[in-house]
Amino acid sequence: MKLTALFCLLLIQCVSNGYAQGNDIDFLIEKIRNAYAGYPGLTKNDKILFDKFAHKVAEEEETDTFRMLGKVAAYFDDHHLQVFKLSPPAELAFDSFKCQSLQNRLSGYFRDKAIRKDKYEGYWINDVKSTIIAIVRNKSKRDFYDIYYQTARTALVPPGFKIGCIEKLPSGRYLMDFQSPRVNTRFFLRSTFRNDSTLVTGDFTIWRKMATNAKFDFPNTVAAPISTTSGKVLDNDNYLLTLPDFTGPNISLVDSIVKADSDKIKKSKTLILDIRNNLGGTVSTYRTLVPYIATRPIIPVAGYKYCSADLLQHRRSQIAELLKRKEVDTAKLSELVKDSSKIYNNLGKFVFEPGDTLKYDGTMPMPKNVAIITNFAVQSAAELMVLDFKQSKKVKVFGENTLGAVDYLNAISFTLPSGQYMMTLPTFKREIPKGKKTIDSIGITPDVTIPTLQENWVEFVKKYYE
Repeated sequence: MKLTALFCLLLIQCVSNGYAQGNDIDFLIEKIRNAYAGYPGLTKNDKILFDKFAHKVAEEEETDTFRMLGKVAAYFDDHHLQVFKLSPPAELAFDSFKCQSLQNRLSGYFRDKAIRKDKYEGYWINDVKSTIIAIVRNKSKRDFYDIYYQTARTALVPPGFKIGCIEKLPSGRYLMDFQSPRVNTRFFLRSTFRNDSTLVTGDFTIWRKMATNAKFDFPNTVAAPISTTSGKVLDNDNYLLTLPDFTGPNISLVDSIVKADSDKIKKSKTLILDIRNNLGGTVSTYRTLVPYIATRPIIPVAGYKYCSADLLQHRRSQIAELLKRKEVDTAKLSELVKDSSKIYNNLGKFVFEPGDTLKYDGTMPMPKNVAIITNFAVQSAAELMVLDFKQSKKVKVFGENTLGAVDYLNAISFTLPSGQYMMTLPTFKREIPKGKKTIDSIGITPDVTIPTLQENWVEFVKKYYE
């Protein structure tokens, strides 16, 4: 299973301070109201509704600060608006006798055909076929389900151990409160039941409902996406470039691969870009591919920057950090100073920022086709790549819907007063082209859906173009 890359980055940036923990919820709400680019538009019909929801959550979850913060942030169903716990996880503890007792009750419940089950109740297996869980409706809470560990390739807790719950939100989506036994870390995952047998839990994993009488067996091998950036010739017609990560180090890596294999790419009929599980990073990572993709000028996403006092402070902090370096990047400094001035002169307003047309020197005859493979975890800058490249006549998208985290971008982070949590908050609102719909929480729909039972997605794409 995958961990959110952003969580790992934020964990090492933990900064404590001396405020009381009780101020955390007020701090979160204040930042959302004053600095979140989505707040004005997403609450335009009824700002009081959000206030009522936050107050209700604060009362219901007063003994669980992390859950309180997670639920309030999840109100907006924005994957870039998140709360993370910064303190190291406590040692995982469990009562083996209690787990066994719960497991016996679960087994009896699912075996009893006389009991009518909820459509989501049953056993579920994850996408890489390494873990099985049981989902059971909580009879005392509406639209609320408890999750129990059943088995895994590497057993870390006993069957019957409760690892979380799923609760329906006002948006109609679900929030999974999940305790990972593998890393002993708690996550809040925006989740969706695509149908009665498919549960998508953020960028973490997809769960498939198992048949009632299915055995708890795991296959010897699973055709999983490659997790490192790489390029290779598959055959005379196909070149595969695997792009699972757009964070900083991959800019030079992708550039070097494309330059080294330029002649090979130009000789290929089809360029396959496999971006499955790409959680985003920077758009600079994929710009080197534009000459092989474009059939006309590509206009990147435009949008509106929300000029808040918090964003201004963030820019000033960036300037201060830049000036501390032995060698100052004067171009970057000038850019930050100019942007700070723009924010200061437009505090409390949205400022339009157009997308700069990417350089276009004509259409390369080869590759003739460009196939982009996406899955449920693809988000942020990786989705921007899809939107940019779909402007080319060469491009088709294969796979399944992306995550949907691209309507609000350019997140900044804050440490909450207690020093135990950190939040991320988008400061930029994507311009939705006329006639187009929002993408957040829906994702980008592929041109060609790859069937669930198809194990090798790259082979599927190759056969499509034969």
